[in-house]
Amino acid sequence: MFPTHSDDDVLFFGGVISYYAIEEELTVQTAFMTDHRYEPFRNHERLNGLWEMGVRHYPIVGTARDFYTMSLQEAANYHGYDPILEWQVQQIRRFKPLVIIGHDPEGEYGHGQHQLNTYCLVQAVEMAADARDYPWIALQYGLWDTPKLYLHLYEENPIIFDVNTVLNNDPAGRTPYEIAQDAYVCHVSQAGYFEVSQNPNSVMDCTRFGLYRTLVGYDTGGDLMEHTARGE
Repeated sequence: MFPTHSDDDVLFFGGVISYYAIEEELTVQTAFMTDHRYEPFRNHERLNGLWEMGVRHYPIVGTARDFYTMSLQEAANYHGYDPILEWQVQQIRRFKPLVIIGHDPEGEYGHGQHQLNTYCLVQAVEMAADARDYPWIALQYGLWDTPKLYLHLYEENPIIFDVNTVLNNDPAGRTPYEIAQDAYVCHVSQAGYFEVSQNPNSVMDCTRFGLYRTLVGYDTGGDLMEHTARGE
């Protein structure tokens, strides 16, 4: 997962994370673009939320400062493209994911940092497989061509992810949606700003994704891992 801020993982990917981490017991690795070093409490909230969703792998956190922007260009002017691209390529080559999930290209509610994250991510996925790009990272981790890339709210090759079926492996007998709601409670500093949603008319809907890129074929069902080494 490539969320931008602490709490984006819960709001947009929380149902997906909870299902695959808890029910399928798969490795879910998060890589957050922004470092809340000026709001250190948000780093603790991030860990608590991930733990609630069943994630047991420590998040990777980038060095970009959290800064609200209203356009891709404004975010790019502030952060630049290359630092984000290099960091993303490093994570992709390091962890070699079967599936990557990123933000809505429009930044959900128009957040420029979300837009920048995804604008770079779709390029980084290609670059991670090309030895000409960031060869010093390839020397350390090798190359990786990710089988599937999904984007939140992307309209092509759409999938509606089921977040309402009770998970057998959750001791409390919750659904992925309920787990995501509980995880968002951990983000105390963000209370009142947003809420986990499955409203199909909302940009906060945590069920809608689109398959942006695939090396293994298109989906026939609701499993994001379909056609991968795990989903065969």
